[in-house]
Amino acid sequence: MDLGADLRPDSADHGPQAAERLALWERVRALPPRQRAVIALRYYEDLDDDRISEILGCSRVTVRTHAMRALAAMRIQMHDLEEAHR
Repeated sequence: MDLGADLRPDSADHGPQAAERLALWERVRALPPRQRAVIALRYYEDLDDDRISEILGCSRVTVRTHAMRALAAMRIQMHDLEEAHR
């Protein structure tokens, strides 16, 4: 599954919110492929765990595990970034 340009923040978007969205997108892109797919399908495509499991060919528990690990990794990245700016 290619999570290409369609999910990136709008390049015409400006301001602090655009910078935050771009930083978030960069964190998503840094995730392993399956975790990235789950996050994109859940939060960008607004699909539920049942549909995501069908698309990815895995169980709902696996979808939830990928989501949990992805969100934890992104929280750690965000925390590390905040610490670096102090």
